[in-house]
Amino acid sequence: MQIPSDVEEEQILDQYVLQQDQGFNQYPLEYEILMPEQLVTKTQTISQIINPKKQKFSFKNFPKLLGNTLVKKIGKKEKVPRGIQILIDKRLKTRQSEIKIQDLQQVCQTDEESKLYFQSFVQNDMFIHSLNSNKIDNPMLLIPAISNYWAAAQEPEKMISNSLMNKFYLS
Repeated sequence: MQIPSDVEEEQILDQYVLQQDQGFNQYPLEYEILMPEQLVTKTQTISQIINPKKQKFSFKNFPKLLGNTLVKKIGKKEKVPRGIQILIDKRLKTRQSEIKIQDLQQVCQTDEESKLYFQSFVQNDMFIHSLNSNKIDNPMLLIPAISNYWAAAQEPEKMISNSLMNKFYLS
């Protein structure tokens, strides 16, 4: 086997790059004139994207999961916003967590600092927690719930109930 010289090696490399560049732009002409929205042949709903296998999933305990995770994340910080402190107190009252949608709404309605903290937590930490959780098989199914609670932090009275989320996203 003969080892190519530096000049030959450079020529081979240039030829390879030229072939790659020519091949890169060679695709059927019909795709050049089509707009991206025209390439979609069938309308996809959110549920088809998030849950293509039609897996059974219930958002029933999601408020409890969200509230418990928020309380654990806060831990024993000294300065906690008033709305979140109410949630912590409710969680600590009973052995079994009883956090409901109304409690999460109350967190967002109590004061602006609690609302911003809640929204930041849902936006930045909740999905990561669900990815790392051994209790959640498919975290992609939680995207509608996480999105709902993040958006609802702005308007807490518009939080969608768990049964409606099941109906809209998993039907």
